Amino acid sequence: MPAKGKPAVKVPVKKAVELKDASVLLVEDNLINQKIIQLSLKKIVKTIDVANNGKEALDKFGSNKYDLILMDIQMPVMDGIVATRKIREIESSAGSFTPIIAITANALSGDKEVCIAAGMNDYIAKPFQIEVLIQKMSTLLATK
Repeated sequence: MPAKGKPAVKVPVKKAVELKDASVLLVEDNLINQKIIQLSLKKIVKTIDVANNGKEALDKFGSNKYDLILMDIQMPVMDGIVATRKIREIESSAGSFTPIIAITANALSGDKEVCIAAGMNDYIAKPFQIEVLIQKMSTLLATK
């Protein structure tokens, strides 16, 4: 209850996003991987935009609202670690948050920790089962 004479502060309530209503940014430099993921998710999510590298991802992120980002790690121009850090910097000043899942061939000990330390929320190693990715996406969107 607010103190006498002081107005109540309204705190925005974040609503969970259902997968079918989600706008997803796929950041992946490999065209075959892009197509496989797009085909696998096209009937499950509302929209999928594609960026070929971290620089393109930042450009798209700056001009569009995404509910979730699927981020490759090893890409030309700007890798997924740098792109994620820059996205988190933008969000910290804007007061927003977008879940990011690392999708990577990097499956060595410590790789997941590097992704999480960069600001990613989850990690999946290639090759992966699409059902596992969908579950991770649903979980993150439900807690967004």
